[in-house]
This record gives sequence, structure tokens and C-alpha cells, in this order.
Amino acid sequence: MTKLATHLRYMQFYAHNAHNMCQGDTFFADHEELGELYGVYTGLYDSVVERMIGLGQAIDLVKVQVEAAKMLDEDAAPTAFSAAFAGLLTCEQELCKLIAEADKTASLGTQDLLQAMCNDAEMRQYKLQKRLSKSASSESATSEKETEEAEDKKEEDKEATDKSKTGKFTLLTAKR
Repeated sequence: MTKLATHLRYMQFYAHNAHNMCQGDTFFADHEELGELYGVYTGLYDSVVERMIGLGQAIDLVKVQVEAAKMLDEDAAPTAFSAAFAGLLTCEQELCKLIAEADKTASLGTQDLLQAMCNDAEMRQYKLQKRLSKSASSESATSEKETEEAEDKKEEDKEATDKSKTGKFTLLTAKR
């Protein structure tokens, strides 16, 4: 369960960084959602650690913190905000794998806790997938609009060049 605790702490760090990096048109919604997520991850981490301590399992909390920070450093955290939601989706998927691994050797009460955590993680995955598909379709629409605007600009430039050439030709023929 130490691996699970470490991963949850990492997720909390990751989501908190993404929360602080929010920007753009969806700032308010993203800031609120990410604030809720890092709060959720903090609570899950606390539940796992307290369960371990309550069951008499050894856990080095400093080592968990250090390992989680190393994981964040290795991933370089989300440097582009657009990658934050994809990173969190991957974290949620990994969380379910770690839960399944821990569940195999857990007591019935701990299995109940872990399974509830996994159930909630699957719901968060669904929400993150929806957020990513919304973002992708928005980016696609923006890209299409930019392409269309670029084509319009190109056509306008061509028309201006054509008028300019026609004007010069008229001017040259008028002098003769």
C-alpha cells in the first residue's frame, strides 16, 4: 500500500501544480475542478496512510513525500496546461491498477475502502475523458477557424495583388 500512498501524494502534487497553472478561456471552471481534484487526492492519501497505520503497517511518510516529489520532477509536472488533464487521466488509470494490486492482499474492510476509491477513480476518468474530448473539439474548431482565416487572408492578398497588377497595367497603357 506504500506504492498506492506514494502515487496518491504524487497525484495531489500534480493536480495542485495544474490548479496553479490554469489559464485561458476555461480558467474559472478548470481552476475549480483542479482545486477539487487535489483536495480529493489529499483525502485519499490520508485515508490510505491512516489505514496502514491503523493496521500496524510500517510506512515512512518522509520517504513517501520524497518519492512523490521525485515522480513529479521526473515528469516535469505539466509544463503546458493543455497536458494537465491528459496527465491526470493517466494518473487515474494507474491509480486503479495500483488499487487492484493492493486489493489482492488487503483485509475485507480495506478491500471495501480500495474498491470505493477505484469506483470514484473510474468516475473521474470519465469526467477527464469528457474534458479532454471537449478540449480536442474546441482546439479542432479553433484550428479550422484559423485555417479558414488564413485562407481568406491569402485570397484577400491575392485579390489585392491582382488589383495592383491591373492598376499598373492600366497606368502603363494609359501613358502610351
